[in-house]
Amino acid sequence: MSKPQRISISALLAHPERHEGKPVTVVGFYHGSFEHSAIYLAQADFQHHVRAHGIWVANRIPDSLSDRYVELDGIFTSSRGHLGQWPGTICGISRAVAAGADAP
Repeated sequence: MSKPQRISISALLAHPERHEGKPVTVVGFYHGSFEHSAIYLAQADFQHHVRAHGIWVANRIPDSLSDRYVELDGIFTSSRGHLGQWPGTICGISRAVAAGADAP
């Protein structure tokens, strides 16, 4: 697999066709729970249920990273995620670590 391209969530959302099937690295606020696994532009987007600012995360990542800012490496696809409610999906997660102020 080629090295992931570091890209903002907003750039993925604006031009998903440019990144279809490609490895990416994104940073954002992650929330994982029963039937919810997504990375958002910001914590407020999760709190206010703004799915248009989020991307479904198809793989389970460690529970310890939920409700924190994280950096993820995975494959982006414009697949609409769980129940078709998301503008895109990141699957094949190869790395998930805390980021920013949430980093150890």
